[in-house]
Amino acid sequence: LPPRHLATWRRVEMIFGQHKVSYTVTLEAGGWEVIKKYVEMGLGIAIVTAICLKGDEKIAKIPLDRFFPNRSYGVVMRKRKYLSPPARQFLEMMAPDFSGQLEKSVEE
Repeated sequence: LPPRHLATWRRVEMIFGQHKVSYTVTLEAGGWEVIKKYVEMGLGIAIVTAICLKGDEKIAKIPLDRFFPNRSYGVVMRKRKYLSPPARQFLEMMAPDFSGQLEKSVEE
């Protein structure tokens, strides 16, 4: 598993607890590449997010969508602050439907 302070650890702990699954963590690793390498070496299994998988690994994956919901990300910014041109361009690119509300959101 990743280090205990990451959300993945807490999510695994919660879901395993809900299903009364006992487990033993024998190794915590600080990076997804390290975790995947240990799995490739036969040192156990891991639960990782799909974004960590490039497709060239020598590991098999089993989707766990019913246990681990998709994550949602958003942008946060300070209210009533000037947006630099690159920040404004990024926001307009990421959320074109939002661009008309950009001024209002920054002012509120």
